[in-house]
Amino acid sequence: MYCLRCGSKVDNKIEYCPHCGANIKEELSRYNYIPKENNHTQPTINLNQSHEEQFNYSKNYSHIKIENELTNTNIIKTSKDDDYFKAYIGNNYEKIKNSTFSLPCFLLGPLYLFYRKLYTIGSIWIIFSIVFISNPVLYFISTIIMAVSFKTIYFNYISKKITKIKNSYQGLDYETIKNKCQKSGGTSLILPTIIITIILMIIISTVIIIIDNINKDLKTNVEKNKILKEDQNYNINELYYTIPKGFTVNYSEDNQYHIYRSYYNNNTCDIYLRAILNADYYENEIDYINSMINVNINDEISPVSTIFINNNEWTYLTVKNNYSRQTTYTLKTNDNLYNIEINSTNENISTCQSSFDKFINSLTIKK
Repeated sequence: MYCLRCGSKVDNKIEYCPHCGANIKEELSRYNYIPKENNHTQPTINLNQSHEEQFNYSKNYSHIKIENELTNTNIIKTSKDDDYFKAYIGNNYEKIKNSTFSLPCFLLGPLYLFYRKLYTIGSIWIIFSIVFISNPVLYFISTIIMAVSFKTIYFNYISKKITKIKNSYQGLDYETIKNKCQKSGGTSLILPTIIITIILMIIISTVIIIIDNINKDLKTNVEKNKILKEDQNYNINELYYTIPKGFTVNYSEDNQYHIYRSYYNNNTCDIYLRAILNADYYENEIDYINSMINVNINDEISPVSTIFINNNEWTYLTVKNNYSRQTTYTLKTNDNLYNIEINSTNENISTCQSSFDKFINSLTIKK
């Protein structure tokens, strides 16, 4: 008889193949081989066959031997390839082979492909995920398709790898090629671990930044809504000023060229500041006032005047109407232009005047 693992001719009574070490009984049971009962009847042999009888006998029965040899060869080849696949995949060979839907692939996505050393397909999937991250439905459908197709993709990939190994190590015995498949295949945690670490670092950094921004916003909101219990000194670039107690920071915005700040109190007294850095496109303070002050036909407008405040000459203008009174102060120095508006919507301007006077008298340019 022949060993179904390596195809070598062996004695019927031995238990293990002397050529490949295969268990003869296990190989026979694997392929459901049932030996035929021996026919103890002595065949009748005609020693005086004619040439035509010998030809017909050879024609009728020689193909049986050829078919048996081809069958045995295919069984051996199939058995070896199956073992190569098993060696390449590892412990979960049967599970992957018999599955129609890969749950790990569905849950872990590209990470599972990297774990199975499908680096090219995993990289393509990551690029696809980045491109279609804004469309969860499309990504979900693609994940299902990949989970269903995983076994086909994986086995085709392994088949090419095994063929390449067999071509590279032609002439080597079965066990050597099997070991080569085992070393080439298997799984790897290196790349998935690196990717997970990077993702965790990004998540942690993002959370820290979000928490920091939330704390800053909370702090800013507290400061904005906090009523000053005493006079507070501030500055915008080289302009220094004092906000009297009782005022609240309403809004503050700083950027490279424009700075806005405003303050108010319960007596409807408002102070608004604007700084324009490098304001060389305004010729002087009057040019700025003419371009920025909007008045209605019924408003009372004072003449444009100047006033010295702490050795700096400010240009100012007052606009009054039935609802409010607003005075605008403008100073241009060192190519920076400062604009201040004090406004009262209270009918009795005296309720705001003392606070406005303290603020105006505090305006100082420190070079």
